[in-house]
Amino acid sequence: MKRSEPPTNKSSVLGFDYGTRRIGVAVGNPFLKAARGLGIVHVSDGRPNEREVEKFVDIWQPSRLIVGMPMTLETTPLHREIRRFGKWLDRRFSLPVDFVNESYSTEESNFRMSEIKIKRKKKTEIRNQLAAQIILETYFSEPREQHEQWLTRQPQIIMLLQKFCR
Repeated sequence: MKRSEPPTNKSSVLGFDYGTRRIGVAVGNPFLKAARGLGIVHVSDGRPNEREVEKFVDIWQPSRLIVGMPMTLETTPLHREIRRFGKWLDRRFSLPVDFVNESYSTEESNFRMSEIKIKRKKKTEIRNQLAAQIILETYFSEPREQHEQWLTRQPQIIMLLQKFCR
């Protein structure tokens, strides 16, 4: 099997770095705990290009979908968009969707890109793919319960932090 060919079994997961203009996409193998960027999905008028998402899912046949969610003190419109995207993924593909704290994934991708020479035009596309790769690396490196606890306890954590930061 060539390196760029998708696996023939359900050993892959897809990761998404949601943005208001582009969504970075990466594929990873949970057994090897390895991930790599695949491409981007374009977003227009707040809606991801569904055909582009479907193409990645059809080609890679993942067993699970991972979506990055920034952990912040307040719920923002971006949080709502990301949750809406996750719900759409769940309904459309009937696959488990997990949200992972993706705070600083873009900053980490910028740092990694600073180490290599990339033409400015390609940086944006690569940045989004790399951020999605970092989201999968985070997912593989942390216990699954930690992701679930963060999501279910996010409102309580935010209230506590706001209380102590006043």
